[in-house]
Amino acid sequence: MVMHWSRSRDRNARLSAVVNGTGAIATAITFLIVIVTKFAEGAWLVVIVLPLLFVLMLSINRHYSKIGREVASPVRYD
Repeated sequence: MVMHWSRSRDRNARLSAVVNGTGAIATAITFLIVIVTKFAEGAWLVVIVLPLLFVLMLSINRHYSKIGREVASPVRYD
């Protein structure tokens, strides 16, 4: 959202960007605290599995995009 507000020409865009940025920083700090304090109790699973799922989903998306380009018809029928 910070990127959205930085591109916006709205009067209150700067304030909204600061509020969203503050929320993002607070969320990141909370996430790090939980990961550090709960690591031995199973938080390590989140640290390993979520990035792997993210990479898997990105690769699936790239594959689907590639296949979509390959099977797209260059001829238009009007």
